[in-house]
Amino acid sequence: MSLTNLAHAFDPVLSTVTPRGGQAGQQVEVTFHGDRLDEVEEVLFYRLGITVSNLKNENSKRAKGVFKIAADAPLGEHPFRVRTKQGVTYQRTFWVGAFPTVTEKTSYDEKRKRTNEENDTFEAPQRIELNHIVHGIARKEDADYYVFSGKKGQRITAEVFGMRLGREVFDPYLAILDSKRFELATCDDHVLNKRDPFVSIVVPEDGDYTLLLRESSYQGNDNSNYLLQVSESPRPTSVHPPVGQPGQKLELTFKGDAAGESKQLVILPNTPGLASIYANVNGKSAPSPNQVLLTPHPILGETEPNNQQGLAKKQKPAALPVTLHGVIDKQDDVDWFLFSAKKGQDIRVQVHARALRSPLDPVIQVRNAKDNKNLGNSDDDGNNPDSKFDFKAPEDGEYFLMIRDHLNRGGPDFTYTIELAARTPSLRAELPYASNNDSQKHRMITIPRGNHLAIVPNVARQNTNCDVVLEHDRLPKGVTVKSEVAPRSPVNFPILFSAAADAPLGATLSRFTIKDTKSDLRGPFEENIHHIEINNAGPLHSTHNERLAISVIEEAPFHLEIVAPPVPLVRSGTMDLVVRAKRAESFTKAIKVKLPWRPAGVGAPPEVSIPEGKSEAIIPINANGDAPLRKSSICVTGESNPGNGNVRVSSPFVTLEVAEPYLNGSIDLATSEVGKDVALLCELETLRPFEGEAELTLHSLPHKVTAAPIKIKASDKSIKIHLTIPADVKPGKSKSIFAQVLIKQGKNVIPHQIAQGTTLVITPKPAEVTAKK
Repeated sequence: MSLTNLAHAFDPVLSTVTPRGGQAGQQVEVTFHGDRLDEVEEVLFYRLGITVSNLKNENSKRAKGVFKIAADAPLGEHPFRVRTKQGVTYQRTFWVGAFPTVTEKTSYDEKRKRTNEENDTFEAPQRIELNHIVHGIARKEDADYYVFSGKKGQRITAEVFGMRLGREVFDPYLAILDSKRFELATCDDHVLNKRDPFVSIVVPEDGDYTLLLRESSYQGNDNSNYLLQVSESPRPTSVHPPVGQPGQKLELTFKGDAAGESKQLVILPNTPGLASIYANVNGKSAPSPNQVLLTPHPILGETEPNNQQGLAKKQKPAALPVTLHGVIDKQDDVDWFLFSAKKGQDIRVQVHARALRSPLDPVIQVRNAKDNKNLGNSDDDGNNPDSKFDFKAPEDGEYFLMIRDHLNRGGPDFTYTIELAARTPSLRAELPYASNNDSQKHRMITIPRGNHLAIVPNVARQNTNCDVVLEHDRLPKGVTVKSEVAPRSPVNFPILFSAAADAPLGATLSRFTIKDTKSDLRGPFEENIHHIEINNAGPLHSTHNERLAISVIEEAPFHLEIVAPPVPLVRSGTMDLVVRAKRAESFTKAIKVKLPWRPAGVGAPPEVSIPEGKSEAIIPINANGDAPLRKSSICVTGESNPGNGNVRVSSPFVTLEVAEPYLNGSIDLATSEVGKDVALLCELETLRPFEGEAELTLHSLPHKVTAAPIKIKASDKSIKIHLTIPADVKPGKSKSIFAQVLIKQGKNVIPHQIAQGTTLVITPKPAEVTAKK
């Protein structure tokens, strides 16, 4: 393909969108803030309910559009990306609420060039109406005050969306004050919302009440946006039962609300897993949902009293599979269950507590009821505070299961579910994180017209060791995808996307799955994005989905190719991969090149560079002695900044074969004196016949020690290698000597490394030793 002079603004950046939310059934004019937003063309939403119109650019750092929010749009977080002609941005979020949105009142001081807020004191708050959402900013040393009118007996709930907006490490504090500044309710963090607070009261008497919102340590900044919902909505702290079956009609009891518990008949979603259920009273929806587990198994609630092992013995044992549920309802409470199992059953015990946003930090224990032998305990499952324990039943019979809080706490909100079922095979895939504290880097698959881009997902196999293949649904027009069967041993494999030269600019959110080649077992291709994360603290707000953003963008200023290896890479051998770049006339920048994926047992440097103005680089690769013998598709990926944002492309696949070496060999340990030459005996083993003569050369010899290359034939069983040891050589022991053998195959050379780790000892002359004594 002919490359012309290309000057695009690649790699668009979306920092945030304002406002951060809007009301269902309304239209909201939004502003996109970022960089290289020169040609915004589309907004990709991961959930139904929002469409965009009137997209237009103001400049490279700002664009505008109108979000039309459907009346039945799901409440809560709506992830999205913005697509330009040259790329797709990081994922950001927009929040849909049930009430109108108003903005914190501010004024701009032209003289001081700063924004002044008009609600910074208790004496001069901003008046708001109930059943509204306020969009504001908690700046440094800032306290925002809002006043509303309440009626006696009225339930008032105020909830902050701060950290959940996914922009800033922002820890809000919230309080409701009466006219005398007495605190009626306060909250910093709440387990339901992690680090976002809510307060809820029943108004004691008619009058005005004030909300105080600030960063908990007054360390906010201009990025500390928040949405504050102030409404008559319920705000339950737990839901009972916390489990149901997919598609089931179920009456739920919401507890912990300031106005008392409420009941609600719901039809649960059809998909197993966690479901978000919003409490609704008198047409007012809770600001955020409670979580319910949807399980395909029979469900069994705890039968009180069950706080002792002996009491559990009186229960009818549960048959597997089953999902148990209960509440650690007071300090030092312990719940015991009894279940039956068959000898050899491979059982998983999985607790869901923190996943349900319960304050419970579960600890579990499994015992054999026959002899009370402890079969195992579990506290946390890695970084997950919810316990998991796998075991095989040692015999037919009954078993005890105990659950408690790690610190022996308890209360009415300490709900849990426990799934007991046979461990089943499962698959899933996910792109690895390319950078610490940046989970979105290289997560967007942007393919320049007429070019290629490779991704390398990690594959997680549980209770199976199978080969897998890739399946997918729709792709952008003009895009094709190639991948091979991923054998059971590697944990990752390459996928190559290609865009035709005339592919229309566009994007899709595509669903990929991985499939066992010999069964119908399938698993999702997941995307877990951490919008806020801190070293050693982990993610503070994340979103999960199972679709990848794939986009065709404007042409890149370079193409890459690997010169197909004409000969195999042999075990314990080396090879130089030649990488070539085809550049646009005006593009001369250096290109960072790497192998995004290597077959098992193959090594390569992390990165090489095609220098500025050059068109070729060498990637040295090697195979270890037990590298799997197979042919694999490999490619290289290159990245450069033409002057206005980074662009990445990959080469087409070429085949790399790892083969058996032609020969092997060993060299005996040798000892000599300074100034005294020595001959090394090299034993040779021909594994595959080769024609003509090969050349053997020693490497890593001590300084000044030399050995001339030797010609060998396939029929040679042993040779002697003459070492020249001059008189001024430094005595010592060398342990890393090895031989390289170059075998010709036609016009090509296949390097082998043999006799690795050969030792040579050079001792001082006897006279020197005597003199020292």
